[in-house]
Amino acid sequence: MKNKWMAALFAGMLLTACNGEEADKDKETEKEEPIEEVSAENETAVDEDNPSHVFKEGTFEADVMAAGLPADMNLKLNAISKVMQASLQENADWYMETLAGLKEGEPLPYDEKLGITQEQYDLLLSANDHMTLGKVGESDVIVTKADEGLTIEIPSSKLMKKLTINTEGTSIQSDAGELSYDGEITASDNQKVTGKWDGYAFVDSSKMVEFSFGELEESGDTIIYIRSAQEGQETQTEILIF
Repeated sequence: MKNKWMAALFAGMLLTACNGEEADKDKETEKEEPIEEVSAENETAVDEDNPSHVFKEGTFEADVMAAGLPADMNLKLNAISKVMQASLQENADWYMETLAGLKEGEPLPYDEKLGITQEQYDLLLSANDHMTLGKVGESDVIVTKADEGLTIEIPSSKLMKKLTINTEGTSIQSDAGELSYDGEITASDNQKVTGKWDGYAFVDSSKMVEFSFGELEESGDTIIYIRSAQEGQETQTEILIF
């Protein structure tokens, strides 16, 4: 699935001055009933101010999702990107000089030296607008509550298999380290890939590891977003919806 959008993302890196990475918190799915769920008699009062209230206790079957380009769009952007990269190699001095003069986050202005048409260039710049979520697998999500807090287990995860949110909802202890509460996530039109959702974000001290979760506005499903951006390694993300 990853190869479907790497060429487009690489092109975007070439065309934009260096900028900080932003998680696009970014499917509209049928509501899955939990495989196992505690009875209503055992449920305690919900504290809406505590991020943990998003989760119900039980074992849930989640869809593992990944962001990518539709096949036809991927082929088109791949072809454009290869032509542009070859042209930039031939015009390396111009490219480096022009890029150095851009403000942070400012796109490279169109020039015939890019080797592609204005229309093709605009399509490359808008690649993120064509991203969609697609199901790439399934996973159990096991939620249990105890005196020390709420524990979430994701056996299939490569980034964070087990974590515990403390009773106050201010920190997470996980097999990927300790994460602290980093604020609320507010549903917005910028969440084009996932659809709008409200939730909460937790990050480690270096902000290289993130665990966010919330509720999709349209379907009411729970969404989990995990990101790991270790130095010298490719950024990895996992999205689960249930």
